[in-house]
Amino acid sequence: MLKHSRGALVSLPPASHTYHSIRPIEPDGKWGCKQRRRYRLDEDGNRIMGEDGKPLFDAVPTTDWGSPETLEHWREAWAAMVNAKFEEKGLTCRIDHRSYERQGLDLLPTVHEGVAVRQMEAKGIPTDKGDLNRWIKKANNILRDIRKKIAGLTDWIKAI
Repeated sequence: MLKHSRGALVSLPPASHTYHSIRPIEPDGKWGCKQRRRYRLDEDGNRIMGEDGKPLFDAVPTTDWGSPETLEHWREAWAAMVNAKFEEKGLTCRIDHRSYERQGLDLLPTVHEGVAVRQMEAKGIPTDKGDLNRWIKKANNILRDIRKKIAGLTDWIKAI
């Protein structure tokens, strides 16, 4: 979400997605395993076998790169870098990596459209997801207008 310096919400460009491997890079420069097996053991330390005769195990990640805490940190760092670049360029808009709810905004989030839907919409072919997002954007605009009117009425009541 972009927020203008005066607090007004402005339209967003298409979302940006960054993909990366969750495999570690070993000291020799080769990719490591993204997870390792932790075999389930009985009270005597022997592997527990499944119905298929194979040992039961849990997959244990080798990095914390997929953890919610790490992803939150990366998203926050990305927002800080983008906002620093906006400031450097003299732009007043800012991005916020948090959800509307975490920002304390009472707005409806749009749904993810995906590449195929975006391509169809760009060609002028309406889609269910595109229709839903257009409805959500209109509803959010109506909610903003109502809140402004309520704030204006509240100020007017306080003044009288």
